[in-house]
Amino acid sequence: MTSAPAAQPLAAIVGRFIYALAPLGFGMWLAHYSFHFLTGGLTIVPVAQSFAADIGLFRGAVQWGLGPVVPGDWLFPIEAVFLYAGAFGAIITAVQIARRWPAGAQPAAQADALRIAAPWVALILLLLVAGLAILVQPMEMRGTFQAISGVGG
Repeated sequence: MTSAPAAQPLAAIVGRFIYALAPLGFGMWLAHYSFHFLTGGLTIVPVAQSFAADIGLFRGAVQWGLGPVVPGDWLFPIEAVFLYAGAFGAIITAVQIARRWPAGAQPAAQADALRIAAPWVALILLLLVAGLAILVQPMEMRGTFQAISGVGG
C-alpha cells in the first residue's frame, strides 16, 4: 500500500498534482479561442478584399457578409467537446500521478490511485462545471457576476 498524500506536506501534494490541471486549462483555452475562430475566421477575406480595393488591386464587391465558419448553433457543442476532452485528460493525468505516489515509489494499485486522486478529480469536475457555466454565457457577459450579485439590469 502506498503512503497517503495526507502524510506529505501540502506544498508537495499541490506541487505534484497541479500538472493535472493543465489539460483542463488547455481545453478551456481551446474552447474560448475556437469561439473567436469559428465566429469570425472568414473575416480575413473581406478585410483583404477591402485592402486590395483601397490600393486599386480589387474592383469587385467586398464580401462583408463573410465571417462565421460554422452555424451559430454549433458553437456551444464544439466548445463543450473541447472542455470535456480537457477534463478527461486532466482526470487521466491526476490518476497517473496518483499511481506514482509518492515520487519514486512503486506504482499504486488502481483502487489506491483512485482514492489518492479523488480530491483532484473532484476539483477538476468542479472546474468543468464552472467552465460550462461560463461558456453558456453570451460572450459579452463572460467574466461578469451580474446574475449572481443582482447588479445591473
